[in-house]
This record gives sequence, structure tokens and C-alpha cells, in this order.
Amino acid sequence: MSQALHFESSFWSQKFTGTNVPEYQQGLRILHDKLAQSKTENDEVIAFLRERVSLEESYAVKLTDQGQQRQKSRGFLRDEGATLKKGFDSLRAASELLGSQHMELALNIHDVVLKPLLKMNDEYKTEVSSAKRNIDMKFKQFDNSVKDMDRLKNYYIRKCRDADRAEEQAVLIASETAKNIASQDKTESSDSSIQDTDEKEEQSEDPQGQRNEAETTSPALETEKQETFTLAGQVYSASEFEGLIAKMRQEIPVGEHKIAIFGTYQNTSTGENIARWLQQNVPVCKDSPAAADLIGQQLISAYHVFKLIGQLGDKFVPSSSSIYQWKTIQTSPEIATNGYATSALEGVSGFFGKFGNTISSNASTIPGLPNSGVPGEEPYKIARQEAVQADVAYEKSVRKLDNVRLQLEQLLFAHFSEMEQLEIDRISTIKRAFIEFGALMSNTLPTSKAIYEQMLLYQQTLKPDQDIQYIIQQYFVSGFAPKAVLYENFYHGHALDQSFGVSLIDDSKTSETGIPKIVQLFLNALEEKTKNMSLPDVMAVWATPVALDKVHIVRNELNVPIDQLNDNTMETYDPALLAGTLRLYLRELPESVVTSELYEAIKSLYTDSKLIMSPSDNQEEAVRVQAVAKLLTTMPKAHYTTLKALMGHFDSKLKGSANNKEQPHEVGGSNDFLTKIGQAFGSLLLWPRYATYTTTMDRHLAHLVRDFLSHYDTIFSEDMTVSNTESEKRRLETTIVTDKLGNYQGTVPEPTSPSRRRGLMSLDAAKQGASSMFGAFNRASSSDPPPLPPKNSGSTSSNPLGLVSPPTPSKTPDAFVIADEQTMTPGLDGNEEPDVMFDATEEQEKQITMPSTKPEELSKLATEEEMGLSDQAGKQYSSAQRIEEIDDVVPKDKDGNDIDPFFEDD
Repeated sequence: MSQALHFESSFWSQKFTGTNVPEYQQGLRILHDKLAQSKTENDEVIAFLRERVSLEESYAVKLTDQGQQRQKSRGFLRDEGATLKKGFDSLRAASELLGSQHMELALNIHDVVLKPLLKMNDEYKTEVSSAKRNIDMKFKQFDNSVKDMDRLKNYYIRKCRDADRAEEQAVLIASETAKNIASQDKTESSDSSIQDTDEKEEQSEDPQGQRNEAETTSPALETEKQETFTLAGQVYSASEFEGLIAKMRQEIPVGEHKIAIFGTYQNTSTGENIARWLQQNVPVCKDSPAAADLIGQQLISAYHVFKLIGQLGDKFVPSSSSIYQWKTIQTSPEIATNGYATSALEGVSGFFGKFGNTISSNASTIPGLPNSGVPGEEPYKIARQEAVQADVAYEKSVRKLDNVRLQLEQLLFAHFSEMEQLEIDRISTIKRAFIEFGALMSNTLPTSKAIYEQMLLYQQTLKPDQDIQYIIQQYFVSGFAPKAVLYENFYHGHALDQSFGVSLIDDSKTSETGIPKIVQLFLNALEEKTKNMSLPDVMAVWATPVALDKVHIVRNELNVPIDQLNDNTMETYDPALLAGTLRLYLRELPESVVTSELYEAIKSLYTDSKLIMSPSDNQEEAVRVQAVAKLLTTMPKAHYTTLKALMGHFDSKLKGSANNKEQPHEVGGSNDFLTKIGQAFGSLLLWPRYATYTTTMDRHLAHLVRDFLSHYDTIFSEDMTVSNTESEKRRLETTIVTDKLGNYQGTVPEPTSPSRRRGLMSLDAAKQGASSMFGAFNRASSSDPPPLPPKNSGSTSSNPLGLVSPPTPSKTPDAFVIADEQTMTPGLDGNEEPDVMFDATEEQEKQITMPSTKPEELSKLATEEEMGLSDQAGKQYSSAQRIEEIDDVVPKDKDGNDIDPFFEDD
């Protein structure tokens, strides 16, 4: 029988949502919609019982009144009467007795049945509402952290681009300077004679030339002095205009204005105060508010006296909610050339202050670049410093957001468990109330015993656990699918700064073995800690549930830059805690170890009914194992080698137990080990693109892991490894294009280097005529002294800026290469993503958007691949085509599904 699911494994979000952060609100909303239905059900039951009590009381009163009704004097009271009177008196007494019984039943229903339900209902509503408020508060904190991270990321990217542009400009200036110096040296001798002749001619000229020059410039100065300004049709001279502005600055209230995101702005006034002053002091505005609005708009748009802050646009609005910042007279180098005391960088300094960084508020003396607090410092150095500061702030915001995510997941686990227990208690209480109600009827009214027995028959079929399973089956969203929030460096991506949540392909690029470094360290540490353990003890290490909060603590301690991890990192941790953390690492991968595109193909290998009838058919098993092995060779090499390493760890334990005379497949220790590991790792190694209740109950994943371990040497043989290597080479030669659902759409050849966009610092030395400055301003990743930049044979001068390139890491990951004016193009899945890799030609664009193979040719290609005739790797075919001639399945596991028991169910 299948193992029962729980709320904590059924109401999460889908893994593949197209967003960078998890969306846990969907499952929570569906669950609480169902809990709201439970509240309504409680109210219905309570209303029914209240009405029943009211009916019983009313019936009892009427029966009692009927039995106590006074007889008429001209009737039975006229004489003693005969037997008829006695018969009538007994009828009245029976009615009165029945009335008292119904009154007793009404009281008992109220006290024994209704009161407990009322208490349960009040507690149920209170606890659900209180728990929901706590969750909503944490979600609000999470959403705010997401917004902060997004803003800081965008700011960080912008600052990196600004820094790259500044450095490119610095290199160009240095190159031009070097060229000019070289050309001046060549022409110096020839120009000296000409300069001597010119000096003599200038000395022989009349000094009147100086007066002519003064006369030439004087009209311009006179024009500047006579410059006029027009405000609402009134003409002001320069001195009058300056006096008007100075008076406005003195008399209009000026203060500070704080904006939640951008910090505090100095020298600000409201539009209401500006308009009021204009109406009181400018004659043309006294009877015309429209004229005041017009002058305010002219002071913004035409003369730039002040600017609108906190909102988009430059419209003047005479409102207290519209804040304008005054232009400041430039009296020091710290003030920007645009005259405003606060730059965009100063605006976000308050925002960075949340993360412990205060960024310089000096504005730029070069358009688009910030100024420096150190007089005389080069602009490109200032820009790079600001990019580094923005990088630190962005990384801290990512760490903060990821910690909030972990706290939210812990809270959701506890919340789901609490809501499930509340629902069980609710159903149990109602069931008990129904049984009590029937018992009261049977005891108080013996004639109702038959009714009670029928009620009891139905109440015995009411099982709270089955109702919980019904809720899960009807309203299932997804199993636990955590999604890590990644810090993404502008230059080298995210693989060097963290390990959890990074794809295996990216993570393996920093490893010499092709296996992510952290996975190798996990396996090495666990191998060392379990080398002297028996097979049951090893099984306990991997199958023991571990508290989620403890796993999160270890996860945060290990989720550090990859160069900080070494063989001694995991020495102090308990092996069970390390195993639980490794399971969490596999859960947080963006793509499962066995890629999800193989889910249906592998599932079909284990669902053939013929093998259920003959489970011992070795020929069918051999065909299935061979098919699984071939499917695995089509995976990316990083996924294949990681899977091989994980299964190799368990295979060594099994072979070690075999050397101790234990039989791997007999009922006992080794067989139990295969079952437990299959259940614990099945859903961790492979999951579908879209999780449903049906996929959660699939049992082929556990059988797949059993085959991995039982036939390790066959599935991961040397031939299969070589086949995977060849497949990887072909995969890298062609880019597979899929639609949103992962269906095959065609291939695009890998772009050659001339079609790739160069990075912001990738200047062509041959064209620029200066020393190569590739990556000259990237942050160094080592403490070693940086090497000197390569010399250009075409240039005879040294680098006038004295800039050097930082050392490159031994394993350099694919860096982001972004053009100066990067555009955003919609991805194939409908989401916008930066076009950062290459400029596709028209022919390539057609290949991207249209399948390169006709539909009628796909089946032929699939058949060729199945028969081993096709040497094209990386294409995706349907599962039916992949396993067209394979007919086998393995017995289903009695223990059920593949729920990951990596956390402790409290």
C-alpha cells in the first residue's frame, strides 16, 4: 500500500516556474481556501444542531403543555368517569412524559454535543487565522527582500556597465595619447623651423591685434550680460531673474525630504509652497493660479531652477505631495556640474545603508559618471569603486533574501503540519459529536435505537486520515521544491560564489574531475565517516530524518565561495547531518541529476504489465537496464558524472558488504539497503517538469535507483562513459532549441568567436594601437601580484595609466559578455532575458524560431537513433520513440512512494 502524503509535502510551488525566486503563495492559498471551506462546514454542523435543540425544546414544551392541559368541567371533570377517563388520563401522562424526555434530549444535545463543537470551532478559527497572519508577515518580509534585491541587482549591473565604459574610455584616451606622443616625436624637427618663423612674424605684428581680440570678444560678453528671461510673458533681465530666484530661495520654506528607497534629499520645497509664493509676490500670478503653474513649469523645463524628485517626469504640480529640489550654486568640487546637490548615487546611499554600506554621494564631473571624494582621482577608478560597493551591497541583499527564504520554508513546514493536525482534530471532534448525538437519542428515546444503529454504521466509516488524503488528492499543488536565490556576479556568473542552487553544468566547470566540488567533498567526508560502519548503520545514516532547521544551518555554513571549501571543511559535522544536507543540495538544484526530459521515457520502462506477471524474467531485465544506460548517456556530462559518483558511493558499500559474505539481493541487510536508498533518493535524482499528485505517487523512481545499484557496472560501464563523452562533444557543437514545454524545436550551430559580442573591456589591440587591456579592471580573485599586461608590437609607448590585468583563475567560468548597449529580447519561454551571448544572423534567427527538421522526418531519426544508426546527439524525442521496442517492467515496491525523508516530521 502506498505511503500516505501529508500537507507538508503537498502544498508547495512548482520547481520550473520561470522565476528566480520560489512562489510559495500558490500552495498556501489553495490550502487556506480549503480550510475556509472547513470553517463553513463547522458552521453548518453547528447551525444544524442548534436548530435541532430548538426543535426538541419546542416539541418538548408543546408535549408538556398538551399533557398538562386543564380538562373541561362539562367533560371528564363532571364526574369520576369510567374506564374511558382513565384511558384519557394515561394518554395525557404519556404526552407529558414524552415532552420531558425531549426536553432532556435537547439539554443533553446542547451540553454534550453542541458545546464541544462551539469550543472547537472558535479555537479552529483562532488558530488558523493566527497562523495565517504569522505566515503573511514572513511573506511580506520575503517580498520586500525580493524587491530590495532586484533594485540592488539592477543598480549593480548599471554601475558595472558604467565602470566598463569609463575604463574603455580611459584606454582609448591612453591609446590616443600614445599615438600623439609618437607622432609629435617624428615631426618635432620639421616643425621647429616653422615655429621660429611664426614667432618672428608674430613679434613684428602691431600690438593692435590684442585690442582687436578684445573687441571681438566683447560683443559676446555684452550679449551674455544683456541675456533676458521670460516668465509668463514678463521679460526679466539676468540680474532681475537672479534676484527673483534668490528671493524665492530665502522666503519659500526649504527642508529635507526622505524617500524610502533613495534616501534623503536636501534643499527641497513642495509645489504648494512654490505656487503660493508666486501668487503672493509675482504680479502676473496674483489673480491667476494658472500663471503660477506656468512659471513653475518654466523654472523646471526652461531654466532648470529646481527638479521633481520621487516621481517620473518634470511636470510642475502645485501640490503638497509634489516635492522639488532646488538647484545649488556650484561653490566646491563636490557639487555636480548640473548644479544639483544630490546625485542619483547619493539618492540610493540610504538604501545601501540597510546593508551596512554608505556610498559616496558626490556627483559626476563627466556626464554619466560619478565624481570622486578624492580630488584629482581618475573617473574610471571612481566608477570601479562604486561598482565594487554596489557589488557588496547586492551580494549582501542576496544572502539576506536567501536566509529569509530558508526561514520561510521552516515556518511553512511547521504551518502545514499544524494545519493538518487541526484538520484531523476538527474531523475527529465532529465524528465524536455525531456518535454522541446518536447515543443520546438511543438512551433518551429507546424507540430511536434503530435510527441510532444506522447512524453509528455510517459514523464508523468516517476516518480523519482518509479525509486528509482526499484533500491532498483533490487540491495537491507540488511537493517540496526549494529554489535557492543566487548571487550573480556581472563578470563570472554565479558558480564561484556559492554552490547550493547552482546548476551541475556551471558548478562542474570549476572542478577538474567534472563533478561539482561540493558534491565530491560531501562524498569524501561521508566515505571517511562511514568506512568502518556496517551496512545497516550506513543505511541509517542516509535514511534517518533530520530536522530542517539544523540542515539549513549547515547549508549556510557550506554555501560559501568555492575556493573556501576544502577537505577539512566537513570534518566536524555528524554523518547523518551531512547526508541530510546533501539531500537538500540535490533538492535545490535547478535541474535534477537525471534530467527531467528523461522522466517519461524512464517511467515507461517500468510500467509494462507483462513484467509484473513475470518479474524474474532476466532477459526483460537486461533489456530494461541496457535501455536505461543508453538514456543516461544522452545527459550532459556534468549530470552523468555526478550521478555516477553518487551511485558509486553506495555501490562501494554494497560490494564491501558482499565481501563480508552478505548476498546483495537476498531478503536481509543488502536488499533492505537497496529499498531504503531507493525510497530516499528516487525523487531526489529525477523529477518531472510539472509535479502532480500522480507523479508524486509514481513508484518507478525507487525501482530506478535499485537498478542503478544492482547493475552499477553495466549502467556505468566504461563503454557507456565513452558514449556519454562523445554525446557531450556533439551536444556542445549544436545548441538544442526547445519550446516552453521542453519539446524539440531544432538546433542552432554554436556561434563562432567573430559573431560573439565582445565584453566592455575587450578592445582590439590591433585596431586601437595600444596595449591589450582585456579584463584590466576586473576584481582580482587571488592575492598573488598581478602580471604585467601584454605588450603590443605596434605601439612604442608604455601604458600611460599604469593599469595592469588581474590574475585569471585556473578554471575560468564562462563570463557574461555584454555589449555597451545591451538589448533585451524575449526568450523562447516567453520571458525576457538579456541577449548576452552573440548576435544571431538572419539565417540563425530562422533556425532558432523554426524547427530545422520536418515533422515527418523526426520519427525516422528517432528510429535510427534507437537502432544505433544516428550519430546526432542532443535531439529530444518522445518517450514512445525512444523505447519503441522495449517491453519490460519491475515489480512494484510494497512500501510505496518516494517521499524525501530528509527533514524530521515534528
